[in-house]
Amino acid sequence: MNELINIDDYFKDYNLYFDADIRSISKEGIGLADGMFIDFATCSLIYNEYNANSILNCVGERKKEDLELVFYTKDKPTIIRFKRRSWFIEFITKTTFKKYDALSQIIIYNGYKLI
Repeated sequence: MNELINIDDYFKDYNLYFDADIRSISKEGIGLADGMFIDFATCSLIYNEYNANSILNCVGERKKEDLELVFYTKDKPTIIRFKRRSWFIEFITKTTFKKYDALSQIIIYNGYKLI
């Protein structure tokens, strides 16, 4: 295996999408509105390149406090950010949190992991 690549260089730039941009979810990955596809198998390989002693089948990171999922996609990371509604609506319905957790669980169900 090659030397680990500098993670700071990898995170200098990133793709940013919002939960509304998700068009499809399958066991292979996530399809986005502009035609981009987040391929879980590729993310897992790239994650392993940047992280020594990494978890098998890890595709990215959960940033729950920011409601973001960060995927290790080719060339630069891809972030899916879940837009919060007004604080009152979120307090009552917790809709955004439920959608965030649901996508995380689908990824796990399909045999991949997020740290």
